[in-house]
Amino acid sequence: MTAGATEPGYRPAQQYLSELAARDSGVAPWAIGAFLASATAHAAGAVALWRARARAAAAALGAAALAVIGIAGFRLSGSGAGDVLDTLHAASVVAYQVAWVLAVVAWGRARTATPLAVALAVAVVVAVTSTVLLVLSLGDSTGVPGVLQRCWVVVDQAWLLVATLIATRLATRLATRVTQGSRPPAGPAR
Repeated sequence: MTAGATEPGYRPAQQYLSELAARDSGVAPWAIGAFLASATAHAAGAVALWRARARAAAAALGAAALAVIGIAGFRLSGSGAGDVLDTLHAASVVAYQVAWVLAVVAWGRARTATPLAVALAVAVVVAVTSTVLLVLSLGDSTGVPGVLQRCWVVVDQAWLLVATLIATRLATRLATRVTQGSRPPAGPAR
């Protein structure tokens, strides 16, 4: 998010993060690196969810990680002309959001020690907030699509961090149970 400060003419409030990775951007390597770091974080989160026996959430988050790689790889033209790579980039963003929402809802359904109704309510609020921010950022009517997109990224990354930490704790608890001789429950860790 900070690479834009060194890109001449880049206006963070009005422009998207993907424009920093555009084919004509002077800071593209930094922006692509940031996207790939995000993909790595999503993959690590997927592994943590898998270890916590939240298999559906893990699979969806793994798909989101692959979509972020697509976002990084299908770089925008920068000219606004709209070629096939721009279309693939947009499709990768949509694929990411769908996979991410599925991961959030599946993790809410898998729950932990939280009652199912509360976990699902939180999951729905987070997923809807993220999706609304993304959709609003796509319209020029707000005048600040870059700000809205950054808010979308913060919501998604914050959920990823919290879910990964909780899943890691649960997976550690499951591993401790196994080493102490008790059998873990068959379903998601609770």
